[in-house]
Amino acid sequence: MMSHEPESIEEVAANGRHVHRRVRVDIEPLDSNDTAFVRHKWRACFHLAPGKRRIPWAAYKATFGAMIDALLERDDTWILAAYDADRRVRGFIAWTPGNTPVVHYVWVRPRTERQGIAMRLIDEAQLGPRWWYTFRGVRVGSDASTDAHLVAALAGRGIEAKYLPAAKYLGRIA
Repeated sequence: MMSHEPESIEEVAANGRHVHRRVRVDIEPLDSNDTAFVRHKWRACFHLAPGKRRIPWAAYKATFGAMIDALLERDDTWILAAYDADRRVRGFIAWTPGNTPVVHYVWVRPRTERQGIAMRLIDEAQLGPRWWYTFRGVRVGSDASTDAHLVAALAGRGIEAKYLPAAKYLGRIA
């Protein structure tokens, strides 16, 4: 079942102050016209992950970019997106379903973070109480991974998530 609930995005008022405006976000399968956007965001944001930003872009693209491309090209990789009323992608989740699903990446547009979009995407993917994840998150402007925070938040919801490096995952299914 796809959901349709309001989410908040930041907007600058006429006086220059930030205000929050309520908008609706639909969670639905990714439109094929948005695949290039997802590829770009996934590559660019993961390049900021701990230890990755020191890798020159060409080397990063040849290794991690190739893994991202391999996952996006697989028939068993599913993607849900959070679309606003103007059909802009506000977030997405890429995963492979199965007995123990594998989440490859969850992204939420800056200024819509902390609005529940990531958890809504996870809920809509119907992952169940145990799953793996293949890419570690990063807090922008920091080398710290968001893993501990996210795993704890998921555990509070009765979900057990464990890390499985993407290269190892791809090696298992090759």
